[in-house]
Amino acid sequence: MCIRDRDMMEEHSKPPHTKLNWDLLSTITVGQDNNEQLCVQFDHEDKCVAVGYADGSIRTYNTINGQEMSQMSSLFSPEKMPITNIRWRPSASGSQNILASVSADGYLAFWHVYSGKCILSLKDPNNSDLYCVDYNKDGSLIAVAGKDCEIKLYDDATKSLSSTLKAKGQSDPGHSNRIFSVKFSGQDNLLISGGWDCTVFLWDIRESKSVGWIYGPHICGDSIDIKGDDLLTGSYTSKDALQLWSIQQRKLIETLPWGENTNPSEMPFLYTAQFGRSLGFSDYIGAGGAGFNEYRLFSQKSGHKYLGGITLPKTITSADFAYNHDMVALGCGDGKLRLF
Repeated sequence: MCIRDRDMMEEHSKPPHTKLNWDLLSTITVGQDNNEQLCVQFDHEDKCVAVGYADGSIRTYNTINGQEMSQMSSLFSPEKMPITNIRWRPSASGSQNILASVSADGYLAFWHVYSGKCILSLKDPNNSDLYCVDYNKDGSLIAVAGKDCEIKLYDDATKSLSSTLKAKGQSDPGHSNRIFSVKFSGQDNLLISGGWDCTVFLWDIRESKSVGWIYGPHICGDSIDIKGDDLLTGSYTSKDALQLWSIQQRKLIETLPWGENTNPSEMPFLYTAQFGRSLGFSDYIGAGGAGFNEYRLFSQKSGHKYLGGITLPKTITSADFAYNHDMVALGCGDGKLRLF
């Protein structure tokens, strides 16, 4: 599968061991072994967590007992292509239980989760593979991006393409390689994106143009997050992988040290990075990836001190903090969803 640069390093088969004093709520095996999970996300009430798989399916699980609640399958192409990213429609939009997904065959799809029915699917106008998706705060806009270096903005009410964010010359730069993460900020008109070109772009969606950029982060997954003026990036690199930036000043605040290891297999190579959401986890930064297949937590209040982590048998491809409860979900290449 050529969705991400998997050939950068081999995956490791090591038994899982925890370094944090967390209770493992459930370990669930779904489908065939090694049906890689590429994206996970809690719903806004933390009742369930949705998981997108490499076989083109989406499944939701109860966060209390781990039982499967629903299943959706992509039937858009003759071959079942991976679900690369998912987002729940914000509750502020007034619509409940709607999930948006993007897939490697270039479809943006909207699902009624509990019936498992696809409400609508839209094929990318450039036939581009799609790798990332995000809603704005009130759910009125949805952004998608992928292989063709363009970000498409859709009006959620009409499901029509409203604008495209892309490079338009030297005076109006944009991405030059695949885009793997898009995030709306708390500011309604600011969108942030990153990908393989080692540049994070800041976009004014009113003007449909970039208004700034940060050079450095090599983004290969859902590894951009925003908290106030702080921008968190997780790079698929062996060093300087987890970093905090100032959005307003467009400059680096701090590089969080991953450790003193020199063994390449124990370097970060991150696919996911995120700020904690719930009251108990609001101090946390979480990140994980392919290096040693490890997920780590850091404390913001104590100078980004390393708190501990967990090592899994295969690459940690995705992670998500719950909104209102002190939980984190980890998606893994072994097909097992883990809730802590």
